[in-house]
Amino acid sequence: MKKILTLLGSIGIVGAAATTVVSCENHDHHDNGDRQAEINNQLNNLKDIDTVIPESNRDLGVLEDIGMNTIKDAFRDNNQNLNLNNDNFQISQISNESAMLHSFKGYKGHITVTYKVFKNLFSDNGQNLGALPNAKEETIRKAILEKNSKIRELNPNFVVFQINKVKDNKYQALIKGEQKHSKSTIVEFTIPQTQNA
Repeated sequence: MKKILTLLGSIGIVGAAATTVVSCENHDHHDNGDRQAEINNQLNNLKDIDTVIPESNRDLGVLEDIGMNTIKDAFRDNNQNLNLNNDNFQISQISNESAMLHSFKGYKGHITVTYKVFKNLFSDNGQNLGALPNAKEETIRKAILEKNSKIRELNPNFVVFQINKVKDNKYQALIKGEQKHSKSTIVEFTIPQTQNA
């Protein structure tokens, strides 16, 4: 008799639970269409980034490297009126001369930005400055500009530092652009034995 009562009690509990489960219904399914229409309307009302950024602000000038932060910082510097931070847009298709910016917060579409990379401005063998009369910064800077037409043409800001005698009459100097995230480039030169630095 205990077994029968236990069995009937179990059936009663399971039946009540099943009834409860069946009676629960999701009424939100018709709201999904309205929500999607609202999202689509908001997207259609966003300004296209292509119409907001003038062509002149898409040329980022001379960059030190093609790292994402370098490109983002240069773009933000050129377009301060947008009040963007580095998390407000994405970068893809990065090459040595351009990148695509997209997924802007508050805007739709994408744009392509262009730039030059400082180390790529050196002519073939342009880091070997040849024989110089001395190891002064101004002499090294002048030799860099004379040997490298692209650097001379674009005239990016750079500094010469850490001028070191390697051995005998051979010297090296590091040059670095003044942009954010700058990386240094080595130039080499000699000073004839009859002249002193």
